[in-house]
Amino acid sequence: MRPRGYEDQLVSAVQASTVMLAEALTLRHKWNPEVYNHVNNTFAMVSKVVPIDMDDIGAQMENL
Repeated sequence: MRPRGYEDQLVSAVQASTVMLAEALTLRHKWNPEVYNHVNNTFAMVSKVVPIDMDDIGAQMENL
C-alpha cells in the first residue's frame, strides 16, 4: 500500500524534473552532478510507471 499523497509527490517530482530538463536543454546548461542525479533518478522512478521516451523529449526540446 502506498503512503497517502504518494501520487501528488510523484507528480510534483516529475513536474520539477521536467522543468529542470527543459531549462537545461533549452539553455544548454551543463548540469552539476547533484542536479543530474536528481533528474535521472526521478525519470528512472517515473519510467517504471509511465513510458518515457527520452529521445522524443530531447527532440521536442530541440524545437524550443
